[in-house]
Amino acid sequence: MGPRAAQIGAIGVAVGISVGAVEGRELAGASRGRVIKDPESLSVVVVIDNRAQVSPVVLDNAEKEVARIYLHAGVKTIWRPAPEPATAFTVRLIIQAKFLGQPAGSEFLMGAAPPTTNDCAGPVYIFLDQVTGFSNVQRIEPWVVLGAVIAHEIGHRLLRHSGHSSEGLMRAPWSATDWEKASLGLLLLTKGEREAIQSTISNCAARIES
Repeated sequence: MGPRAAQIGAIGVAVGISVGAVEGRELAGASRGRVIKDPESLSVVVVIDNRAQVSPVVLDNAEKEVARIYLHAGVKTIWRPAPEPATAFTVRLIIQAKFLGQPAGSEFLMGAAPPTTNDCAGPVYIFLDQVTGFSNVQRIEPWVVLGAVIAHEIGHRLLRHSGHSSEGLMRAPWSATDWEKASLGLLLLTKGEREAIQSTISNCAARIES
């Protein structure tokens, strides 16, 4: 991934990795890890702007996967079709039909979280043509890819930086092993990331309420 992609917190995946077909998986993810805090007390609002008109079935399953990932981090995701007065950290999820930037060599650039001056809100972008292309090439269910990319980009928003970790959901680029984990519901945030996200959400909630 080039410097520009790193600056905007984009997630790209090399075309050349070999994943193989992984079909059919459980959604009972909350039981796979300990929830750190009561998710009712920590929440993030996701406002969906589905410009690409993603299939309702694919989008619904992707939302469930994102919700499961953040539930494991002790955070409840609240999905809304339109903006409302801010009551919690708010992410605007913009799903575009195509990536309009310059190609990143042999990578699929599937999402981005551009810098924002608002510590408690901001947009993330998902590029459906890139998600679909990667899903077709690697024979991974579209909702698995979409859910992982959405969760990753929301992670950038909540962590307030565009950097990547050496493992887990916030790693980039993802390897074949990472995609196998994603297909099994095991591509998650690290302990340090979970704690940082909880702190961000708690601080924003206090600011919004005051």
